[in-house]
Amino acid sequence: PGVALGDKEAHAAAAHWMQPFYCWTAATCALWPFTLAPGAAIETLQGLRSRPLLAALVVVVVVAAKRYGTLVHPYTLADNRHYTF
Repeated sequence: PGVALGDKEAHAAAAHWMQPFYCWTAATCALWPFTLAPGAAIETLQGLRSRPLLAALVVVVVVAAKRYGTLVHPYTLADNRHYTF
C-alpha cells in the first residue's frame, strides 16, 4: 500500500545511490571538530596518498553514483512540498 498520498507512481520506493554520500557529508560537517580537525584531515589525506588505487576507486564510485544513481523527484520544481536533501 505505501504511505504516499496522490500519485503513487511518482512516490515509488527506489534506490538512491548518492544518498549515503550526502549523509556522510552531512555527518562530517556536523562532527567537524573531530572529522575536520587539522590532525585528522592530514592523517586522512596521508592515508589516501599512500593508497592511490583506493582513492581512485572511491572517486570513481562517487562519480558513478552521482551520474547514474541520483534521483530527481518529478515534482521538485513544481511546488514547495518536495525538498531535496
